Amino acid sequence: MAVEIIGSPEDTEEYRCAEKFKQLFENDEGFSADDKIIIIPSFQCYGQNTQDIDILIFGKFISTKTMFFCVIEAKSHTPDALVYEGTKWYAPQKGELKDVTAQNIAQRYSLVKYLKNNFNDAPLISNQIFFYNCKKSDFQEKLEKTNSPVFFGDQNISDFFKNLRFQNLDESRFDKFCKLLTKRIVATKLDRKKVERICKSQILSEQDYYKNLGSQLLIYRGKGGTGKTFRLLNLAYKLYNEQTKRILILTYNRALISDLKRLFVILRIPVSWFDRTIQIKSVHEFMGKLLYESKIKEYDEGYHTNKDIKILLNELKNSIVDLDELKKIKNLLDWDYIMVDESQDWPDEERDLLYFLFNSEKIIVADGCNQLVRQDLPCEWANSIYCKTPSKIIYLKKSLRQASNIVKFLRELCAELNMQELDVESNDEIRGGSIKIIVGDYNSKIHEQLIKENKECGNENIDMLFCTPYSQDSYNVLLSNLGYEIWDETKDIIKKTLPTNNEVLRYLNYKSSRGLEGWIVVNYELDGFYNSMLKNYENTGQLTLQSLEERRQEYANNWLLIPLTRAIHTLVIHLRNKDCFISQKILATAKKFPEFIEIIK
Repeated sequence: MAVEIIGSPEDTEEYRCAEKFKQLFENDEGFSADDKIIIIPSFQCYGQNTQDIDILIFGKFISTKTMFFCVIEAKSHTPDALVYEGTKWYAPQKGELKDVTAQNIAQRYSLVKYLKNNFNDAPLISNQIFFYNCKKSDFQEKLEKTNSPVFFGDQNISDFFKNLRFQNLDESRFDKFCKLLTKRIVATKLDRKKVERICKSQILSEQDYYKNLGSQLLIYRGKGGTGKTFRLLNLAYKLYNEQTKRILILTYNRALISDLKRLFVILRIPVSWFDRTIQIKSVHEFMGKLLYESKIKEYDEGYHTNKDIKILLNELKNSIVDLDELKKIKNLLDWDYIMVDESQDWPDEERDLLYFLFNSEKIIVADGCNQLVRQDLPCEWANSIYCKTPSKIIYLKKSLRQASNIVKFLRELCAELNMQELDVESNDEIRGGSIKIIVGDYNSKIHEQLIKENKECGNENIDMLFCTPYSQDSYNVLLSNLGYEIWDETKDIIKKTLPTNNEVLRYLNYKSSRGLEGWIVVNYELDGFYNSMLKNYENTGQLTLQSLEERRQEYANNWLLIPLTRAIHTLVIHLRNKDCFISQKILATAKKFPEFIEIIK
């Protein structure tokens, strides 16, 4: 029988337990030579709320034509520290008893969801708790009353099998699951640069703001590419690493959630219910769970109204909903700090609810100037009756993403469109950069050249970004026909998983591009996207001094700048119709910079 531990040897509790299981399997003589067992310590269900699994074991037995999958929670506690009540095990952690059984069951459901998100299919999955410093005899009397899925340090592999759920072996299904479960996320060169920026010491001039956290509302304000989200991550990591805090980041962008969760995996930040952690959730998921637990409405991760939020805030203020009871629910309100991305687009009702739940001194926001896409007027986080502390605004002007040539082009394009001046300074540390404008067809020759240039810079396919105005179009088909695997984030199910293959091409809708970046960013049919934003603008009824046409133009211009500020080194703009308004403006701007802008017809 082949028994394999996946992963490099490490001096961890999980790896030592994996080695013990390997020895138990190998010492048993009841297996055939063709049987196969895979043991993965510190397994991660990428993208799931319960992400960390101490040990995953799965295998197939040829003689009996069966297979099994099991998630294991390993505990080092001695018998005197454990509490067993009914069918549940409790173990001390940070001064209080934690429900280990519930945690282990959550891991099983998490693995099921992880597999179904990838394949719409999952096998039967078992769960067991491994108390490796205990003997079965320590709990013999209690265990005789119920069949609890636990495994003790003095038991053999046949005891382990008694709590497993076996199923008929399907070789193709087993191989499919095996391929995904043994695939790990590997950092690219660009990933390593991001990690280095996040982990490095805070900018000297901003260290005083860090010292004052907990006594003021902190606001990072700047245009696209000035490092708002990066500063949130840098600060979150500092709080997590130095003060062992629990931080929740909230955003509307599900594609950004997937991108940052992948980065957290590389940073080895655990998704913990009890301990220090950094987690990122959609505003819809957070508010949906809050409304459900408050019995305001049924759980709907994708939808809630400002009226729902008003009702909840009013019932909390009048003690109709018990805030103390909500605080007892794990992973709901037990956060030390809340970080808000794209805060300018939040409705006032959601802002005020956060203040009521957490107090303004626990809130840190990233405010994107002129990046309004959900409403006409920005949410003012310092101007609320629920904000009880002073606020500190840090104005960000230097580009931390775009190369200097891209900043020059964007400044000139804003002037061409009579927009407010792009208040972003070029960064001397990010010089150069290029822009390619494709007029007409985007063909395989152009695409292969971009792939080649990306590779020559030491990057991988996943470091590129491909934006489209559509959910399914000829562009997607072209990339697929060229033999590329597409990580299609226009599909909701893909946004709930994480890419483990660095050769995939990230493909998403323009509306999901905020906060994301790529070494090379391709904006497919940008003219079509701009025109659709002009056409689809909805008058919100908010009072402004602008005419409807001026608001429509400003709305489309604001959307235009979001994808145009995603590129680090090479910005690619594809224009289908060279004669439309926005194409003419882009081409007129491009002619002013022939030294770094290439027009391809």
